[in-house]
Amino acid sequence: MATERLPKGRTGWTDQGHTRDVKVDRLGHVTIHKRGKSYCLYYHENGHSIRRRVDANLNTARAMASGANQAIEEARPSPFAYRRIDIPTLISEYLDYCQHVQGLAIRTLDRYRAALSHPVRFARTTNWSYNGRPGGTGDR
Repeated sequence: MATERLPKGRTGWTDQGHTRDVKVDRLGHVTIHKRGKSYCLYYHENGHSIRRRVDANLNTARAMASGANQAIEEARPSPFAYRRIDIPTLISEYLDYCQHVQGLAIRTLDRYRAALSHPVRFARTTNWSYNGRPGGTGDR
């Protein structure tokens, strides 16, 4: 009589038979876990544990893990990293980009500045911040 071969260690299956959190692959500093029908990338950056969800297949997850691992080894921000800035700074940097990189006409920049002044005015008058807390800067 053949015996059923059971996986050793943590399987990641719930009592209902659903996949919970199964380690699939490790590429350098980045570990790929299968969580339900999607994949998650786990790694440490600047002393923080980071988990990013990849809603695609395993090949896409491996490609993204490879990019994140390369960034970690080169000591530069990972492709998932971002820096938090407030709305007025974002708009100011965007207008600077339009002027110096794209080389847009002065009248076009004036129209952009006029249109983008409304969110800045809203943020200042309502004391709104990007983290949803009034008056907060969002810094941790």
